[in-house]
Amino acid sequence: MSKNIKRFSISIFVIFSSYSLVITQAVPFLTDLGYSPSQRGLVLSFVGIISIVGQILMGFLSDRFGTIKKFFIYLTILMALLVGLSFLVETKNFMYHFLILGMAMGLTKILVNLYETWIMEVDSMRDDFGFIRGFGSIGWALASLASGYLISAFSYEGLAYACALLSIIFVFLSIDMEDAEKQTSMDIKMSDIKTLFKNKTYVRFLIVYFIAYFVYNADAVTVTDLMVNLGATPTTIGIKWFVQALCELPMMLLGARILLKYKGHKVMVFASVMMLIRMALLGVAPNNLSIILISTLQALTYPFILMSQKQLVYEQLPAHLRSTGQMVAVSLTAGLAAVLMPITSGILIEHMDIQMVLVICAVLMIIPIMGMRERVT
Repeated sequence: MSKNIKRFSISIFVIFSSYSLVITQAVPFLTDLGYSPSQRGLVLSFVGIISIVGQILMGFLSDRFGTIKKFFIYLTILMALLVGLSFLVETKNFMYHFLILGMAMGLTKILVNLYETWIMEVDSMRDDFGFIRGFGSIGWALASLASGYLISAFSYEGLAYACALLSIIFVFLSIDMEDAEKQTSMDIKMSDIKTLFKNKTYVRFLIVYFIAYFVYNADAVTVTDLMVNLGATPTTIGIKWFVQALCELPMMLLGARILLKYKGHKVMVFASVMMLIRMALLGVAPNNLSIILISTLQALTYPFILMSQKQLVYEQLPAHLRSTGQMVAVSLTAGLAAVLMPITSGILIEHMDIQMVLVICAVLMIIPIMGMRERVT
């Protein structure tokens, strides 16, 4: 194993651990403070808006100035500060948490995708993307499990201090990490983004992955609400995130071999079918234990969606717009889905049973299956 792979693997373990503390417990935190499903939906939709704008901007700036590393370090420090300001205020103040927690969570989503783009743009590590990303899953799993116990022992302020500590550790680790390899000979402008949308295949991928991530976001929003309704504690929710993060690990580690053998299109069709099954089962789950067991299907859904998107999108990008193209794709799929799913879910939950919402999500997965079928056959 090269020094580069070791550095990036250790660093992603540390920084994804900090993201997990924020993402897995944000909804329970808002719930404990007494916010309604619609209010929580507004906060999470603001997170999506921040991530959409931020990802496009960071992709452009990374290509424009020829660096990902510097921007990543600056944003990590800002994220840690905002997380502290969020979880240290455990009194109900909707506008405060809407802005501060919304920006903190938005930054975590930007940083997750920026780190993944960083790996893809170090040529010596591109083929090891899944292996390195697997260590992120390990960090996410362990931190999500620990998050419930931290809250029980130190309340939510314990998450704030833990996130700050992990972020500091990452900054020190990042000093010796290789920056992305950039083509800086061209004068890149925001108007260059338009050229991406002239590629019909790129646009089709945006549609397919938007639907997939829209449904996948129900796991963080609708499924969490269902678990709370069924009596889940923060520890129970942490266990659920731990289980599914642990389950995705083997597929992350084997991702390169799987993509090489079956190619991105076939892998995405398989993942879409499994996501349909996963959501349908959640739609009839009777208790939290069954939800945790169903969440083991994470192994056959998210890793394949993530890795197939990275591969398929990367193949469509000109060299001088690699960061921009990847981040635009993420912002208009995962990012836009993160805006629309919380709003949609919040409205639907107030008018129908939560589990019926999950069944609707299952039906939606027919769209990406058909969208990819053209190339597979």
